[in-house]
Amino acid sequence: MIVITLLLLVMSSSASAETGKHPLQDWYDGEFKPRSERLGAVTADGLFQVFRMTRKISQQSENLFSLAMLEFSDTNTKETVLGIKDYRRKIENEIATAKNQLEQEDFEAYKEQLAIERTVAAEVDAVLGDVLSQD
Repeated sequence: MIVITLLLLVMSSSASAETGKHPLQDWYDGEFKPRSERLGAVTADGLFQVFRMTRKISQQSENLFSLAMLEFSDTNTKETVLGIKDYRRKIENEIATAKNQLEQEDFEAYKEQLAIERTVAAEVDAVLGDVLSQD
């Protein structure tokens, strides 16, 4: 449709060239140029709005990411501290249990056994000393 209109304008332009009228120039100045300028202004405005929204979305995403990282590190720190405290309590309980068991042991039997072993070792040393000195 536009091509046909342009052809008609070109043809009428050549026919009216002798009269000093330029229908193609009139069409360009009256129709095409204002529409083109409006389209350019609307396009520029649309692009500006898209850039503004993109920047806003980018800033919001950055803020959300920062908050997520803070929350993640805070959660990990809390979990680590709780894990350390639980491990400490477990070790303290194991130490207390071992202490109680050791306090309930009968060390007298151990002391007697140790005394017997020392006596036997001393007698063996004495016998060996006698045997070796008889040479």
